[in-house]
Amino acid sequence: MSKRQSARAASQQQPEPPIDEPRHDEPATEQAANQEPPTDDEPDDVEPPVVYQPVGTAPALVNLDLPITLQSPTGFCRKHVQVQLDARQARLFRQIHAALDQQGARLANGRRINHAADVLRWILDQVDAAVSSNG
Repeated sequence: MSKRQSARAASQQQPEPPIDEPRHDEPATEQAANQEPPTDDEPDDVEPPVVYQPVGTAPALVNLDLPITLQSPTGFCRKHVQVQLDARQARLFRQIHAALDQQGARLANGRRINHAADVLRWILDQVDAAVSSNG
C-alpha cells in the first residue's frame, strides 16, 4: 500500500472517542475503572465551554467609536479572516449573534444571519452604512 493509500485509509477510519465520552463497546463499570481520577495539576485558566442560554430580556444597544480611514485601500484586501476567540470574546460574540437573531436582522444582501461569519458580515455592513451616510 502506498503512502497516499494508507493516509486515505487512516482518514476514513472512525476516530477514537475522547476518554470522557461513553464508549458503547465497554460496560459502564469498565469505563469508570479506565478513567483517571481528576488531579489538581490541571491549569486553572481552562474555561468551560461556552453554552448559550437564552434570557427573556430585550437586547441592549452598544455604541462604539470605531476608527476607519476614509481613503480607499491600496494593495491587497484580505477576504478571509480566521480567528480564535477566548472564552470571554466567544461569549460576547454569541450574545451579539443571539440578539441579531431575536431582532430578525438581515445582511445587506437580504440574507438571514445564520452563522458566526454572518455576524461579522452584519457588523461590517453597519460600518459601511454609517460611513456612506456620513460621507
